[in-house]
Amino acid sequence: CRLDSEFAQSQEQMDKLNAEITDLQGANWRLTKENTQLHSDKKIAEARAAKLEETKALLEESNSQLKVGKAMAETREASLKQTSAALEEIKATKRVTWSSFASVAQNNSNALNNELSSRPMSPASSCTP
Repeated sequence: CRLDSEFAQSQEQMDKLNAEITDLQGANWRLTKENTQLHSDKKIAEARAAKLEETKALLEESNSQLKVGKAMAETREASLKQTSAALEEIKATKRVTWSSFASVAQNNSNALNNELSSRPMSPASSCTP
């Protein structure tokens, strides 16, 4: 009877251990599944990080090109302002030159008219031999 009792206790302990093993196997299966999902998520995150790094590099390059373009545009704008100022100076010089020319021509014309009007007119007969 004592052996039956010890056997029953051993069987009961064995059943408890089998139940624990089953529970641990279930927990192990869930942890393996979670680990697989985490590994998959990690791969996806790494791929996204690589894509973001690539995008960042492209944006930095574009930003650099925009800065160069902006500098070129500012240089062109400054050049256009200088050209415009030079053109205005040329126009002003041209106006002064034409104004001076017209004034000199008017003065010469007035002087010639004054000289001609101050001379006595000789008779037409004295022009013929």
